Amino acid sequence: MKKLRLIVYALALVMLLAGCSKAAERNSSAVTPAGNGINAEGDGEMAAETASAGGGELAEKAESSEPQDTAMLFKNYLKEEGLGGDLSLIYFQQEDIDLDGNEEAIAAFGDAEIAENESEEDIEFNEIYVLRNQGGKIHQIGDSLNSGGYGINEIRLVQLEDREEKVIYLGLTNWVSMTGFGLVGISGDTLENLAYSASASGSGEDMLMDDDEDGKFDGYEQRRGSYDVFYYGVTRYFTLEQGEFVQTDTSVELLEYPSTPKAAVMEFLALSIIDDRLPPNVEERLDELCQFREASGERPVLEVDYGTVGNLQLELDGEDAYFEVEETGSDAIVTLVETGAEGTKKQTIFSLAKDSGAGTEKWSIYDIEVVGGLNK
Repeated sequence: MKKLRLIVYALALVMLLAGCSKAAERNSSAVTPAGNGINAEGDGEMAAETASAGGGELAEKAESSEPQDTAMLFKNYLKEEGLGGDLSLIYFQQEDIDLDGNEEAIAAFGDAEIAENESEEDIEFNEIYVLRNQGGKIHQIGDSLNSGGYGINEIRLVQLEDREEKVIYLGLTNWVSMTGFGLVGISGDTLENLAYSASASGSGEDMLMDDDEDGKFDGYEQRRGSYDVFYYGVTRYFTLEQGEFVQTDTSVELLEYPSTPKAAVMEFLALSIIDDRLPPNVEERLDELCQFREASGERPVLEVDYGTVGNLQLELDGEDAYFEVEETGSDAIVTLVETGAEGTKKQTIFSLAKDSGAGTEKWSIYDIEVVGGLNK
């Protein structure tokens, strides 16, 4: 009887130990399943940490793989549609640009070798597309953004003062002496040109401005100094008002006062038409150059072609327009002769005298007479 009890106790002990071993195995496999990427070495400390974080490492991996998956959707669409042709994809950015709940992507193609070896300002984006992922279906918004005459060497997303959504900034250049920009917004299924600022003469510098330094652009400047502004240093200031950029000011760097009667007339013609908004220093200079007034009390507004004034300033006198000068002492007559179709001719006669005011002698116009007219 005593032997029987010992046998029963021994069997019970064996079963108890076997059950504990199996329970330990089950607990171990529940914390670190095979192939989950978690290193189980170093006991249960990492397992407990991972469990308490709600599987944070795995969730992070899933989140990091999601943009990659959507990127492949965009890139597969580009290939299927043949966008970019034989060019290489050298710029790609995706996010919800217009805050409509759908992700957009900007894809730009160019020469991969140039993009890899040249400095940033020398990179050229030949084709630029905007795509949208709407419920897993990709479609193109608008046409390629390379529609202007200048090259594009910069792409980025920026914010304007008057809106929450971002807009697309395109840096424009001729790779010589001109920098400018274009701004493109996304409006539903269309692209909206918000601004295009680049010198038509191929020389100048245009840049966005953030006057209150809050990270959102509220205006821009145009800086000019070539033949399009008669070689004066001109800066035009634009401010964002109710969704549009409006010119609000102009500054002009004046040269020394003209020393000859012809130069005085030339500057009067140039400054009169250099900009629609004449700053105070230009108004003052024009008052010095021309004391003659119309019956209304205003300075005369002459109908002289912009290109004609430019040619005269460069002394490209020809049959179409030229100066005749008669100078006697402190008086002079400068005649601008213009010829038109069918032998028509117009003469604008400027009578000048030296003004000795303020202790200096300056040539000033005191009479203007227009004779004849032109047939265009």
